[in-house]
Amino acid sequence: MRVMYYPSIIELGKMKAVPDMMFRDGSAIGRDTSIKNSCGAVKTAFRISLLPVLMAALASCSATTTAPEPQQVAAPRPIQIDMATLPGDYGLASYQRAEDRERTLKQAKIACQNPFNVAAGSNGGVVMHAAGQAGPTEMFLKKDGQGRSFLGPRGEAGSTNDQRILSYDDGILITQPMQPRLQSVYGNIVLVPCAKG
Repeated sequence: MRVMYYPSIIELGKMKAVPDMMFRDGSAIGRDTSIKNSCGAVKTAFRISLLPVLMAALASCSATTTAPEPQQVAAPRPIQIDMATLPGDYGLASYQRAEDRERTLKQAKIACQNPFNVAAGSNGGVVMHAAGQAGPTEMFLKKDGQGRSFLGPRGEAGSTNDQRILSYDDGILITQPMQPRLQSVYGNIVLVPCAKG
């Protein structure tokens, strides 16, 4: 009984013709050709194709790489603020680290003993003494092309005179100065509405 085996790529390169099937005794059958075995005998060729096997062997020698899919960056959550509801008295505080947020909210409520006032502006904005400003300024709600919200004087959204709105929930306003120097001093500024009456 003859045992079939597959020659290596190097062995195939030394052959006069590529066989389609080869046996342990050196005999081979190929595609419309004849090939000698190890004893010098000539075998008649048959049309039996091993092309799929050879193609698979060549394919295994090459590595294919695929480019990673780009990660989609989530758009900022839209912040809805009715400017008419902002005027009033607030407790003011600030924090740098996220883990200090809850503690700072409590401190802001205590600061209502000396409230920070936000007044209605004459042009539809709110008048407040923003960080880094010499006095009260009328500020407006602005949005940039990335969907971020800001409070600041009239002009392009996201300028160094603006405060980026990080959140506005249950009347609690948290902003961040866009000016790097002020951001390093104050971090995130918290305004907690004071109880009325």
